[in-house]
Amino acid sequence: MEGNLKYALTAMVYIISGFLIFIGLLALLMNDWNIFLWSVLPGITAGGLGLVFTYRPEKPSEKPQELLDVLIDEQGEL
Repeated sequence: MEGNLKYALTAMVYIISGFLIFIGLLALLMNDWNIFLWSVLPGITAGGLGLVFTYRPEKPSEKPQELLDVLIDEQGEL
Protein backbone atom coordinates (compact mmCIF):
# COMPACT_ATOMS: atom_id res chain seq x y z
CA MET A 1 0.00 0.00 0.00
CA GLU A 2 2.89 2.35 0.72
CA GLY A 3 4.11 2.16 -2.87
CA ASN A 4 0.66 2.91 -4.28
CA LEU A 5 0.22 5.87 -1.95
CA LYS A 6 3.63 7.19 -2.93
CA TYR A 7 2.76 7.01 -6.63
CA ALA A 8 -0.65 8.60 -6.05
CA LEU A 9 0.92 11.51 -4.18
CA THR A 10 3.55 11.87 -6.88
CA ALA A 11 0.84 11.97 -9.55
CA MET A 12 -0.91 14.72 -7.60
CA VAL A 13 2.36 16.66 -7.43
CA TYR A 14 2.81 16.33 -11.20
CA ILE A 15 -0.76 17.48 -11.86
CA ILE A 16 -0.36 20.52 -9.60
CA SER A 17 3.04 21.23 -11.14
CA GLY A 18 1.62 21.10 -14.65
CA PHE A 19 -1.27 23.35 -13.68
CA LEU A 20 1.10 25.93 -12.16
CA ILE A 21 3.30 25.90 -15.25
CA PHE A 22 0.22 26.27 -17.48
CA ILE A 23 -0.97 29.28 -15.43
CA GLY A 24 2.52 30.73 -15.67
CA LEU A 25 2.58 30.40 -19.44
CA LEU A 26 -0.82 32.08 -19.68
CA ALA A 27 0.51 34.90 -17.49
CA LEU A 28 3.51 35.19 -19.79
CA LEU A 29 1.17 35.62 -22.74
CA MET A 30 -0.54 38.44 -20.83
CA ASN A 31 2.89 39.93 -20.06
CA ASP A 32 2.45 39.60 -16.28
CA TRP A 33 5.90 38.66 -15.02
CA ASN A 34 4.93 38.58 -11.35
CA ILE A 35 2.34 35.82 -11.80
CA PHE A 36 4.68 34.04 -14.21
CA LEU A 37 7.49 33.84 -11.65
CA TRP A 38 5.20 32.93 -8.75
CA SER A 39 3.61 30.07 -10.69
CA VAL A 40 6.33 28.65 -12.94
CA LEU A 41 9.11 28.49 -10.36
CA PRO A 42 7.05 26.54 -7.78
CA GLY A 43 5.72 24.36 -10.61
CA ILE A 44 9.21 23.43 -11.76
CA THR A 45 10.29 22.86 -8.16
CA ALA A 46 7.31 20.57 -7.50
CA GLY A 47 7.99 18.62 -10.68
CA GLY A 48 11.63 18.19 -9.69
CA LEU A 49 10.66 16.97 -6.24
CA GLY A 50 8.28 14.48 -7.84
CA LEU A 51 11.16 13.12 -9.92
CA VAL A 52 13.42 12.87 -6.88
CA PHE A 53 10.86 10.98 -4.81
CA THR A 54 10.03 8.42 -7.52
CA TYR A 55 13.56 7.75 -8.79
CA ARG A 56 14.37 4.07 -8.42
CA PRO A 57 17.88 3.04 -9.44
CA GLU A 58 18.19 -0.35 -11.12
CA LYS A 59 19.23 -3.05 -8.72
CA PRO A 60 22.21 -5.12 -9.84
CA SER A 61 21.77 -8.85 -10.10
CA GLU A 62 21.88 -10.36 -6.64
CA LYS A 63 23.84 -13.44 -7.68
CA PRO A 64 26.00 -12.66 -10.72
CA GLN A 65 28.25 -15.69 -10.18
CA GLU A 66 25.29 -18.09 -10.37
CA LEU A 67 24.16 -16.50 -13.63
CA LEU A 68 27.68 -16.82 -15.00
CA ASP A 69 27.79 -20.51 -13.98
CA VAL A 70 24.48 -21.16 -15.76
CA LEU A 71 25.82 -19.55 -18.94
CA ILE A 72 28.99 -21.62 -18.78
CA ASP A 73 27.00 -24.84 -18.19
CA GLU A 74 24.65 -24.16 -21.11
CA GLN A 75 27.28 -23.15 -23.65
CA GLY A 76 30.21 -25.21 -22.45
CA GLU A 77 32.41 -22.15 -22.34
CA LEU A 78 31.89 -18.44 -21.99
